[in-house]
Formats: sequence, C-alpha cells, structure tokens
Amino acid sequence: LPTTAQQISEETRKDRVLSTVLNHVLIGWPNYLDDDELEPYFHRKDELSIDQGCILWGLRDVIPTKYRPQLLNDLHEEHQGTVRMKDLAQSYLWYPGIDSDIC
Repeated sequence: LPTTAQQISEETRKDRVLSTVLNHVLIGWPNYLDDDELEPYFHRKDELSIDQGCILWGLRDVIPTKYRPQLLNDLHEEHQGTVRMKDLAQSYLWYPGIDSDIC
C-alpha cells in the first residue's frame, strides 16, 4: 500500500464508521445493528481482526474513506484491465463497494 500502517490506523480511528467497527471488533458486536453503513462489516464480523490498529478482513486491509480515492487512482495507474485490477485489489485491500469502484 502507498500508505503506512500507522497512517491507516490513525485514519481508521478518525473515520466515523471504521472507528465504530474497530470498537466492535475489540469489545464485541451487538446481536443486531440498525445502521446501513455498518451492515457490510456486521456480515463479516467473524472474519474481522485488528493488527497495528488497522482493521483486517482476512489478510486484506480495510481502507478508511480518506485513502480510497488515492488507492483507486494508484490501481488505475497500473491498469492491467478491470479483472486484473479487481484481483489485485481483492488480494490486499477491501472496503464496501470496492468492486463497483473499479471499472
């Protein structure tokens, strides 16, 4: 990633949605959520973990909102076709809607 784990960690704590996700991963998820923005994370709650203050879905970094445009731009600069870009992105990073953002 073009950003450091420390930068992602700091921005995760500042991000309204991801700071809530971080808290739930650390202390436990409620049985029910009534928040559309948290729903994609809630469905993956058993697969989320924390490393160096960053949220991971499996081995993928969950990217804070601030860094999403930069990372998409970097992926587009290395454009090797949509399928290859999706494969690359899905290997290393994730956020809700990433597949639709890659075109």
